[in-house]
Amino acid sequence: MTTLLDMRGISKAFVGVKALSDVNFTVRQGEIHALVGENGAGKSTLMKVLSGVYPSGSYDGSIVYDGEERHFRDINDSEALGIIIIHQELALIPLLSIAENIFIASPPSRFGVIDRNAVYKRSQQLLAKVGLNEAPDTPVTNIGIGKQQLVEIAKTKPASSAPDGMIMIPAADYVFKVEGIEVEGSNNAGVDLQYPWEDIPRRYHEHKIHISTFYMDKYPVTNADFKKFVDAAHYHPADDLNFLKDWKDGSYPEGWADKPVTWVSLEDGRAYAKWSGKRLPHEWEWQYAAQGSDARIYPWGDVWDVSRVPAVDHGRRMHGPDSVSTHPTGASPSGIMDLVGNVWQWTDEYVDDHTRGGILRGGSYYQPLGSIWYFPQAYRNDQHGKLLLMAPSYDRSGAVGFRCVKDTE
Repeated sequence: MTTLLDMRGISKAFVGVKALSDVNFTVRQGEIHALVGENGAGKSTLMKVLSGVYPSGSYDGSIVYDGEERHFRDINDSEALGIIIIHQELALIPLLSIAENIFIASPPSRFGVIDRNAVYKRSQQLLAKVGLNEAPDTPVTNIGIGKQQLVEIAKTKPASSAPDGMIMIPAADYVFKVEGIEVEGSNNAGVDLQYPWEDIPRRYHEHKIHISTFYMDKYPVTNADFKKFVDAAHYHPADDLNFLKDWKDGSYPEGWADKPVTWVSLEDGRAYAKWSGKRLPHEWEWQYAAQGSDARIYPWGDVWDVSRVPAVDHGRRMHGPDSVSTHPTGASPSGIMDLVGNVWQWTDEYVDDHTRGGILRGGSYYQPLGSIWYFPQAYRNDQHGKLLLMAPSYDRSGAVGFRCVKDTE
């Protein structure tokens, strides 16, 4: 069986009291466990560590859930992954009905008014799932303690489900470390860019940042995806030079449906993202999704592997990127595909008194020869490219595409 949860070396102390000492606890898929012990043995403390009631950093040891080490800051982080704790002290209001207790935090509403029919109907569905045969309008005080515990289970939030084609990236306190790949400038002041937390532009950057849970497209936006947008929104940019340069008569070449869309500017990417209810990723979100929590150099590990990326093209004409699903072994720890070596991907934009710069991640398959001044590649997770933005027509390239993200709330 696959290991779902692995808690290792968990120790937790309060003033004058050692509540947990080097505790190990493993759960595999499909298993049910019972923790048995007298009062004060640490059962509740262990569960509060697991659920984020005691946040990461307040205890020693590690929590690995679904194959990745987790650092829960609070119960919202753990609940986003489907870890739900039903505490022995019930949090029900006796004089309210079962339905009112279930939806007390976030009742369904219409036009700002609680939709009581929806509350009743959805409560019936939740009660059926936990096997509680009681009317939703029954006051909680009229049912026994065992049934009240089932109400507590019914009111828990389900794990967040990712939208179609997207993968959930859990929250983390992340050390964002990246460098620019400019040809000249060494680390002189003014090279690369200045993040909001920095005092001057510089080539090398390092900053600890909290990243909230978000969803990311598993693959870059494809030609087929972008055509749906163009057709539905009747999108056509005012500055249309080089827009979808590979397309003809309003569509992509035959066999290119699953290839990343290219010849799109930062503005084109933002327009698609807005239409689809998403946005472009911040650079640190892109890097965290590619890198995970172990600071790996490439999405798959620390050693470059040409079998995991498209073949390099040195020709005078671009032959086009590979289909987005061609290189499954190049996936990141979270399962995000096609991050490196196929097409550059738009992320953030930075503006100073003199220039606009778009931050590109992941590098591309195209490496023209003959000059050191061609835009350098940045295949490593800790490198980025800064493209001087002049106008959408000049910013578009056959080596640049994008993917989207979506906030959980």
